[in-house]
Amino acid sequence: RETGDLQCLVDAMQLYEYEVKKVELHDASPLKLKVCKSIMMIGIKKVAIQRILEDADIRGHEVFLEYQEDAADDAGSQTAEKSSFEAVWRAAETMTEAIDIIKGELMPVFPPTWNVFPIWAACVGSVCSQYIVQQIGGQEGNNLTLLTPNQLLQLMSFIENFREKVGHDSTTMLASNKAEFVTVNDLMRGEMIEAADESLVRVLTVLWH
Repeated sequence: RETGDLQCLVDAMQLYEYEVKKVELHDASPLKLKVCKSIMMIGIKKVAIQRILEDADIRGHEVFLEYQEDAADDAGSQTAEKSSFEAVWRAAETMTEAIDIIKGELMPVFPPTWNVFPIWAACVGSVCSQYIVQQIGGQEGNNLTLLTPNQLLQLMSFIENFREKVGHDSTTMLASNKAEFVTVNDLMRGEMIEAADESLVRVLTVLWH
C-alpha cells in the first residue's frame, strides 16, 4: 500500500512538472511565468528526495542502535572492543543487504530521470561510514592496530560488497589522497542531489580510503 501511495505521489509530481514546463513554453504571460518560476524554486522533486534521505538516515541510525544495544546485552561473553566491532559490522552488512530490496521494490516507482538510487545509496554509505570511522578511530585510523586480521578482512569484505551492490568498482574512486567525509546533510543540498552519481562516488571514496 505504501508503495502504491508513493507511486501516486510521484505520478502527480511528474504531471505537475510537465504542466509547469508547458506553461513556460506555450503561455509566456508575465504573471503565469512568475507563478511557475516561484513554485519551481520550491523544488518539489528536491524536497521529495530530501525526505527520502531523511527517512534513510533515521532508519540507518535505528539499525546501528539496535545492534549496539544487542551487543551491550551480550558484552559479558566477549571484550568490549570486539562486541562494539561486531555490532557495527553486522549493522553495516544489514544495511547493505537491504539495497537489493529497495532497488527492486521502491526505486522502480521513481522515473529514471530523477536518479534517486545513487543519492539514496550515498546516504546509506554515509551512515555506514560514520560508524565505521568512529570504530577505527577517525579517518586517520588511529584504532586500526587494535583490530584483528579477521576484523580487517570483514571491513574490506563489507566495502567490496557495498560497492558491488550499488554498481561501482574501484575504477570509479576519486583520485585523491584524502577523501573528505560526506554527511547526510551534505547530500541533502540541491547540488548534490542533482549530481547524484558524483555524490555516490564521493561516499565510496571515503569508504575506500
